[in-house]
Amino acid sequence: MWNCQGLGSDLTVRALHGLIRRNRPTAVFLMETKMRSSRLEGLRKRLGFCKGFDVAPVGRAGGLSLWWDTSVEVEILSSSSNVICSQFQVMNTGDKAHFTWVYGTPYREDKNVFWHWMENSLIPTTMPWFCGGDFNEYLWSHEKRGVIVASHNRPRFLHNFMTKMSLFDLGFNGPSFTWRGRARNGDLIQERIDRALANATWQSVWPNTIVSHGAVLGSDHCPLIINTDPKRYICKKLFKFEAYWAKEDESYDLVERSWNQLQQWSKQKFQKDHLEVQQLIPQLEILQENWEDNVIEIQHLTARINALLENEESYWKQRSRIKWLMEGDANTAFFHQTTIQRRRMNHIHRIKNSDGLWVETPILVRHVVDNYFKDLFTSGGTRDWGDILNCVLPVVSDEANVELCSQITVQEVKDAVFQMGGTKAPGPDGFPGIFYHSYWETICNDVQGIAADFLRGTSSPMPLNLTHIALIPKIPNPESVSQFRPIGLCNFSYKILSKVMANRLQPHMAAIISSSQNAFIPGRQIQDNLIIAHEIFHYLKLKKSKKHFDLGVKLDMNKAYDRVEWDFLEAVMLKMGFAESWVNLIMSCVRSVELSVLINGQPGHKFKPSRGLRAIPPMQPSPRLGGKKKWPSSGAAQARGGCGTHLLGLARRQVLPEVQNEGGYCSATVSATVTLQYRYSTSLI
Repeated sequence: MWNCQGLGSDLTVRALHGLIRRNRPTAVFLMETKMRSSRLEGLRKRLGFCKGFDVAPVGRAGGLSLWWDTSVEVEILSSSSNVICSQFQVMNTGDKAHFTWVYGTPYREDKNVFWHWMENSLIPTTMPWFCGGDFNEYLWSHEKRGVIVASHNRPRFLHNFMTKMSLFDLGFNGPSFTWRGRARNGDLIQERIDRALANATWQSVWPNTIVSHGAVLGSDHCPLIINTDPKRYICKKLFKFEAYWAKEDESYDLVERSWNQLQQWSKQKFQKDHLEVQQLIPQLEILQENWEDNVIEIQHLTARINALLENEESYWKQRSRIKWLMEGDANTAFFHQTTIQRRRMNHIHRIKNSDGLWVETPILVRHVVDNYFKDLFTSGGTRDWGDILNCVLPVVSDEANVELCSQITVQEVKDAVFQMGGTKAPGPDGFPGIFYHSYWETICNDVQGIAADFLRGTSSPMPLNLTHIALIPKIPNPESVSQFRPIGLCNFSYKILSKVMANRLQPHMAAIISSSQNAFIPGRQIQDNLIIAHEIFHYLKLKKSKKHFDLGVKLDMNKAYDRVEWDFLEAVMLKMGFAESWVNLIMSCVRSVELSVLINGQPGHKFKPSRGLRAIPPMQPSPRLGGKKKWPSSGAAQARGGCGTHLLGLARRQVLPEVQNEGGYCSATVSATVTLQYRYSTSLI
């Protein structure tokens, strides 16, 4: 699918030939051919397509051409200078789909008429429906870049059309923009105006559809390659405990005999549920023909079907990650569509390497991703933390250390287990919280024994401490690894240990964490810091003195927790007064971890990091505290009557409004700013 901007150029024809040779498409849709049908027919046959349909250009502009091979049978339903409506049937499978090929008008004065026609002439269908082409409309403001800023008040023709037709964007892989042009002053403008849309039925039939943006060559538009059946590399499926297993009494006996038999039992017990539903529904219809004589049988059969459907709903609900639907909302189709959309959004087909080049093969993608995280979690070497540690005061009392290191109880472990969610994504062992919730009476002694041995320091968490790193896109259609957010998936058994420690530490947080840190601390509100920051910058803005100026600094802590040095964390906790045994427990959790990055559901090779923290539990704000205590203390003397020095913690951003100080580095002068920059750059953890 390509707006070729005319097929009269040799470069354009060669580029088209190369696209067809590399991708072997079943069908090709070309826009702005600017060529008569007689010449198009010769080109089409030369490129290997025996059949086609053309819409002649109007003067020297426009022109559409649809080509297809013998593997499909195509019926042209209607056509115009902007749209071709067709129906495709795959010869070897009999699958049918509706295709609407669109070339949206580029003329502003014609857009109202064109989109009115699109909304009122096209009718949503229950068949699989694909709608794609050059719409000459971008959907969101981030899909336009250049000197001409996207207008937020523009008519949202494409958005309204998609809403009315129940179509969704299939997304894309590759460059973010499909068209590049020049403004009158020569500045580059880029937009995403070519796209592929589809309805829910299409998504159900071809859930693995991939849309790729090709290179811009021979036209100012890039081609769109749509693959409905991409190659899937067969890999061993990771084991995961299913939530609906816990509803079967039989599973309790199996857990008591052997936890490892659960996966095999799942296949035997639940694999044929869907087929059983299909067999039971016709039986129910037959019984309902003579309702009065079959009331009891109908009730039993209905109950069985409902139980099977409830299992199916639980299966898709667990994968859809939808938290805001109430239990019992039997909307399997919705859950199914949500899961497919999430998988498509998170699937990595290709990525840019460190040199900015695209890599597509799974082996190369794996190599790029693994190397990125190995470098990220590799220590920068031993450093002298003396300056920072001199600013850290002992804040942990002896009484607090006694409570932290006391003997563990069964109730304490149970509270930790049931405080955590049951259906959150499990770790590498596949057992989510619901497994521990459902079979607690059977496994409680073993779990409590593991926790007790760990807190006594007689065992290491290493066997439990393998963590999968799931990659969640930070932005739509990420191009590099840095545009994914790494989420650690720990084993629930390990999270029990860390939760017990976090619960013990929580009552002492107010004394440990600086009062300026309000995020993630119980009893504190981040809004307090927002109000203070607003008031300070209001003061800076309204200050009338022309001799001296105050200075505000905003620090964005990029990859803050991924780069924390472990020796720094240990040194700060010891300086704060934590008992050595407690520090050893925390550091054993930190140092025993092994990581494996998930790419499209498959884990890579395990590796051991040498720095970084996987999460932000209550026991880990100490590195932020240690790093921040040095900054305010470096401000030294403050001007009498001036705005006080503050350090405000706003999630991962710090706001430091400094003060007027004629002799200090905080005054708003060039020399003071350079000094300030140096001081902060040397204080980074």
